[in-house]
Amino acid sequence: TPAAATPQNIKLVLKQSAGPRLLPYGRNRLGGTVTFFRSRSGKFHRVTAHSQGRIDAIEAYILDGKEVAVNFVTGNVTTAQYVVDGTNLIQIRHKRGATSESSYTGIEAVWPDYDNTHDLKGIFTTYMRAESVGPDTFRDVYPRNEPSLEVVCRGLKIYDPRTDTTVWTENPALIIADFIQREDGMNQPGSVDETVLTAAANEFDESFALASGGSEARCRLSGVASLTDDASNTLKRMRASTGAVIGLLPNGKIGIYSPKWSAPTVSISRSQIVSFEDWDGGPTAVNRYTELPFTYTDPALGFQTTGGDPWIDATRETANGQIAIGTEANFDMCPS
Repeated sequence: TPAAATPQNIKLVLKQSAGPRLLPYGRNRLGGTVTFFRSRSGKFHRVTAHSQGRIDAIEAYILDGKEVAVNFVTGNVTTAQYVVDGTNLIQIRHKRGATSESSYTGIEAVWPDYDNTHDLKGIFTTYMRAESVGPDTFRDVYPRNEPSLEVVCRGLKIYDPRTDTTVWTENPALIIADFIQREDGMNQPGSVDETVLTAAANEFDESFALASGGSEARCRLSGVASLTDDASNTLKRMRASTGAVIGLLPNGKIGIYSPKWSAPTVSISRSQIVSFEDWDGGPTAVNRYTELPFTYTDPALGFQTTGGDPWIDATRETANGQIAIGTEANFDMCPS
């Protein structure tokens, strides 16, 4: 079974005949699959496919694990390490994944066979061209030989029924709705109730104060769905990282809800209950805990999965006279 698209493995740059197709939601740091690599006349040319679908924007380029400065007009890397005697040694260009993309002309000029049959339409790609240098400066410029390239990007733009527009967002309700309905996701177009979705999206966007100052939305979601992974696994990761609840509505549509508590509008009395199908009395004694360790993905730490401060029920620990630590929870699609 292919591995899920975790924050660690989506940053790898692989050379293989075919790589997994990825759907990036929110903000992510991506490696990719090298689809073309040739060298001639002291320069190498490399095309890397990062993800599927048109992304919103690139925020940063990372060479050999370090963010570099790039002139987005010319594509020249201007970080001092990659400039020798006034010459910019590396140029990076990109195509965001539109269905009307064409092949990279810089490669066509050197290899005419790299024509419009290599357009990679609908795929977010980068093209890197790097010049060789003399042996005296080679290790200073290219300490790891051929430099690896990663990108920090704002992923897919998705539909927001509140404004009737397609936008980039980290709103969990909108992202989950997109994944359920997208052809490359769960392929259930038109299945999500937009009235319920709008209410959930508004609740997820509600602002909360941070202990360190400032504020942010109730919850954000960023992560990647791999098309080699079972769609239900991706949906579980999205729900776990956001607390979103999904249910079937009487109209046959899917309802997506935020975890915000709201007072019930319907009360079921005893006289209306015909029978019990099932009963859940809650966790057993061995499954209860007073401290919950968890992991999430921290953009400030290079988009690494990291542990947060455990959630602690101090009142229960005092009453019990002991600490019970639960199984570590994985919120790898949560950026905060």
